[in-house]
Amino acid sequence: MIATKTERESDEWGWESHRVAQLRAALCMSPAERLAWLERTNASMRELLGLARSAGLSMTEPQ
Repeated sequence: MIATKTERESDEWGWESHRVAQLRAALCMSPAERLAWLERTNASMRELLGLARSAGLSMTEPQ
């Protein structure tokens, strides 16, 4: 299914509000907690990137 512009905008807005909520929560953490959170986030992003690459997707080339 191809997402319409409105659906894409809604998804982008949902993602942005999710990230803003995460960052606000991170600001309330101690430096050690924040570092651990960043390490977990980076590990998750590396895992997702690896899955995308193994599926033949590229982050730089248009699909």
